[in-house]
Amino acid sequence: MGRKLFCDINPTCYKISEKKEILVRNIKDIFSGEKIAKNKSKEELPNIVLVIR
Repeated sequence: MGRKLFCDINPTCYKISEKKEILVRNIKDIFSGEKIAKNKSKEELPNIVLVIR
């Protein structure tokens, strides 16, 4: 059996790990240079559903 991940130790460690990953994602978003929406539109966008069988 391998080592346990930090987030697998207990629920508190899971929350800490979750917050860390959100912070890392936000930092990457800031420095990526890509345009990211800052406002959320209340208008619904049309939905396109493709069914491939």
